[in-house]
Amino acid sequence: LRGRRLRILVATSGDTGSAVADGFAGLDTIDVVILYPKGKVSPIQERQLILKRPGVRALAIEGVFDDCQRLVKQAFLDPDLAAIPLSSANSINIGRLLPQMLYYLWAGAQGGLDAPTFCVPSGNLGNLTAGLLAYRSGMPARGFIAAHNENDFFARHLAGQEATFGPSIATPSSAMDVGAPSNFERVQWLLDSAERRRLIRGERVDSAATLASMQAVRRDTGYPADPHTAVGFEAVRRWRAAGGQGPAVVLATAHPAKFVEIAEQALGFAPVLPEGLAAFLEGETQVETLPAGYPAFKEFVMSC
Repeated sequence: LRGRRLRILVATSGDTGSAVADGFAGLDTIDVVILYPKGKVSPIQERQLILKRPGVRALAIEGVFDDCQRLVKQAFLDPDLAAIPLSSANSINIGRLLPQMLYYLWAGAQGGLDAPTFCVPSGNLGNLTAGLLAYRSGMPARGFIAAHNENDFFARHLAGQEATFGPSIATPSSAMDVGAPSNFERVQWLLDSAERRRLIRGERVDSAATLASMQAVRRDTGYPADPHTAVGFEAVRRWRAAGGQGPAVVLATAHPAKFVEIAEQALGFAPVLPEGLAAFLEGETQVETLPAGYPAFKEFVMSC
């Protein structure tokens, strides 16, 4: 970079941005810009994103996650910004997916499982793509379940329906509210149409079923699942009811205390906030609001 600072642009639907901010805050050669959809992440997640950190700026975009992702992609393709060293850290960047491959190997090893079925609560399809990369690299797997909420483009695609990207729909599992999953092209590259439909089962779990799943998981296991993980549990239950055999691994997504209002609605109580999350309730915050149009974002990138 010859002495210039790298600028990492991160579109997030809840958690990725704060992880990147913590990872790169205060480094001499890196700045981080976080884009998140204003009013469409939980209050705890927003506190994680907007906590003031050196070298980090948070942008509340007046739109949905797809708008945040579109702005980041457009910046990478803009010749006017070519002189600015830009990078990304969410699943746009393949470097995010490669370490995620290890989650699948670790889960199978921990359980002593031989070729399990992996159920992945899915939105932008990044985590699922990591699993498919692990599978194509030799990891034994019986198959995958892509568990979606009402933003079910990929589930409809797998079912052979005429499926197109559409506007995202707000649901209790907000981090999965993605109308145009960025990693769909990677899934297409990894698996041809026939292999996709053989290896991956798509499932749509609506909001009512999500809340019911949170209640069922709590009743049957004592575990207070967050709404995203609950979508995965319900998808496995349906897979079992349809004759699915063998061990299944549900990839848990987030701590339920990040979704206090939804947990109270489904479970009747607020999960205890872990010490690490509680720390985000303290400290100074810093956030700027931008419209979802590209000109304002381009101006911000050029001036910051």
